[in-house]
Amino acid sequence: MMLQDCPILNLTNDKKITLNKEINLKYKTQSIVSKAGKPIAEELLLNFEHAQLNSCIKYYQSVIETGALTNESLEFIIERRLINSLNLQSCNKLFINIERNNLCDVRTLRLINEAAKTLENSNVSLVVEITERKCSNTCNRGIEGLLQLKNMGITLAIDDYDYISRDFRKPELDIGLYDYIKINNPQIEVQRDNFEKIIDKSFKKGLKVIVEHIESRKDFEKLPHDYIYGYQGYHFCIGKPIFQ
Repeated sequence: MMLQDCPILNLTNDKKITLNKEINLKYKTQSIVSKAGKPIAEELLLNFEHAQLNSCIKYYQSVIETGALTNESLEFIIERRLINSLNLQSCNKLFINIERNNLCDVRTLRLINEAAKTLENSNVSLVVEITERKCSNTCNRGIEGLLQLKNMGITLAIDDYDYISRDFRKPELDIGLYDYIKINNPQIEVQRDNFEKIIDKSFKKGLKVIVEHIESRKDFEKLPHDYIYGYQGYHFCIGKPIFQ
């Protein structure tokens, strides 16, 4: 029997984001692999396949778009439900997405630090991906949050960097706030020149380049492999559900 659509997020009068605690978010991880196809890291993601089966797609999307997912995911790590459900030691790196509006939230920054220490106790390093989304409740002091995370020793990745148009996060990249740069595999050939230039430039600046959305063997074979650190996409891993 098809379940009823899950409700979207509730916003209180002061615009604080609240999760519907009656809905248990389900997670999965997707591998980031080396050129040889060996997993070198995992990324924690919402399990949209589960959401689709349970008619919760709109709710899951709203959780991401409003930034409500961030603290929930961090608490999931801190409570060790992830560590208890999945063996990460073979990769020893976990990537997790953080929305920009959360960078102004002192509690979020504290949770990031706590999650990093929790993972470190299991010999796993946390990598925080800063997304390109400008959520509601826009944070205008994101740079301060990034600097605080760097001062905490947190490893940062810039997610979905726009190498075709000028990405608004370029100044953050230029001053060395990020350790990883994640870029999408070009969808059309006219993008390939810019794609290869950003790989070359990033490598020379000491950034680890991860190419996302590799969906086929053909996609993989067309890549300039010399300066790429990691690869991600359905060609390598469609995602591994975390059973709670």
